[in-house]
Amino acid sequence: MALHEENHTTTHLYYLLYIFAQPFWRIAEILILVIIYRTIAESSISNLAYKLGGLHKVLIVLIALTSVITYGVYVTQQAGMINGNYYGGVVTQGLRYGSVAYYALYLLAALLAGVESLTVLLKARSKVRSQYFIPSKSISPSQRHTNIFFFFL
Repeated sequence: MALHEENHTTTHLYYLLYIFAQPFWRIAEILILVIIYRTIAESSISNLAYKLGGLHKVLIVLIALTSVITYGVYVTQQAGMINGNYYGGVVTQGLRYGSVAYYALYLLAALLAGVESLTVLLKARSKVRSQYFIPSKSISPSQRHTNIFFFFL
């Protein structure tokens, strides 16, 4: 059995391929975010990553739950297409809302990771800057040049 649409023939095996490929993409996206959070927590100079550890876990769990629910709706839609039935309104709207919720949560988690990484970067730079910058009125020009050099590292 093949479906024919606009000079393109697709067998049900392609739909099965899409069904089985989808969870691996979602798992990979979630694991990338988990690795980023773990890296920030391990290389963190401040305690910010440890204080927000619970929020990270909640976001990851919400993203995973949204992903599982959206995948279930996706499988329903694809199975309907393979079977020859088209599940219109409810399934299509559910898939849209689920995808919007998934990517909104993922965007929130990615923005949180970006802000945390910038905070860690700025804290690390301020420690380096305070280590090499000696505020004194009697600094020779060569010392001033060296301090400015370390400031921009």
